[in-house]
Amino acid sequence: MRVSFQAAIFCAAVFICMGKAAVQAGEPDVLRVQFSTMAPWKMGSKGKERGVDIEFMQMLAERMNLRVEFVHMPFARGLACMDEGEIDLMTGVLYRPEREAFLYYITPPYSQFSPKAFYVLKGSDISIRSYEDLYDLRIGTTIGAKYFRAFDKDVRLQKEPVRSMDLNFKKLLDRRIDTVIASETSADRQIKVRGIAARITKAGYKYQRLNQVHMVLSKRSPLAVRLPEFNAHMKALLEKGVREHIKRNYAKFITH
Repeated sequence: MRVSFQAAIFCAAVFICMGKAAVQAGEPDVLRVQFSTMAPWKMGSKGKERGVDIEFMQMLAERMNLRVEFVHMPFARGLACMDEGEIDLMTGVLYRPEREAFLYYITPPYSQFSPKAFYVLKGSDISIRSYEDLYDLRIGTTIGAKYFRAFDKDVRLQKEPVRSMDLNFKKLLDRRIDTVIASETSADRQIKVRGIAARITKAGYKYQRLNQVHMVLSKRSPLAVRLPEFNAHMKALLEKGVREHIKRNYAKFITH
């Protein structure tokens, strides 16, 4: 028994010392990040996450000594989890005042533009050359997504939200909707990967004005107190042109 007791005391002492060493070494805090595919900004599978926004976010996290843990879930679910403080950060979020109730927008925005395009079936009689042409059309949208302010607030439009852009394209192919609105680069990539480019085309009208994109931090995150650090590192990385450098590595995927 004496040997066992001494061994236990020794092990306890070792764990205490290890704990102290970890603190002294500055073990990184965990940054829980929502992930859903939106190529080329967010790509890959579990454990193999990559993309322009992912690499850029990881560089920011490294500067702040944060260890990234990806939580795979749809965008809308991610926003709900941010509201509850179940995850810490999301990328690719457009600024909307109502979201400030539960989000901190990390500033400055890392992109000034997020073009939104409309997609229709080739050979159909649907023609979208202006915003006004959207009226009376059944428009496929994604739950929780924002596109541009006039569109988001327009209650006269017939919007039919589903869980994903992929489901919207399936509905379009089945003629259950007339058009799909989506982020241009991601939608162009999705159409190519799915092999449906011969059946779907981009409408003449698309939104290309200022549409700022942010990383956001949950107000309930334990890391929320470090918002000034997030802002400072974001500013420094953008001034160094880091994100633009990363974008060049994905140039073959980007259509704007």
